[in-house]
Amino acid sequence: MDPKYDLRRKARIACNHNVTVVWRDSSGYEKYATTKAMDVSETGMCMQLPEPLPQMQSLLLRASKLGLCGNASVRHCMRINGNNYAVGVQFASDMRWKPRLERV
Repeated sequence: MDPKYDLRRKARIACNHNVTVVWRDSSGYEKYATTKAMDVSETGMCMQLPEPLPQMQSLLLRASKLGLCGNASVRHCMRINGNNYAVGVQFASDMRWKPRLERV
């Protein structure tokens, strides 16, 4: 992405950790997927999902290795790699990601 158009408030760090996502579709049915996070920041993440989600869709996510479990809302969604979608979410105000410091 062109840096002059990147409006993110926090820098994102590339990652490839498992994320379990739960949401309700337009009919009210609960759906879930286990997928991969593409990047993460203190206040959000981008992950790959097999179907699109509308902006402002609420969801529950859990990423144990990232130390994340809580609510988020969809901020953007775009098709990538054929039938997959890059879904960017913002964490609820009570959830923050903090990178773990590696011991040397």
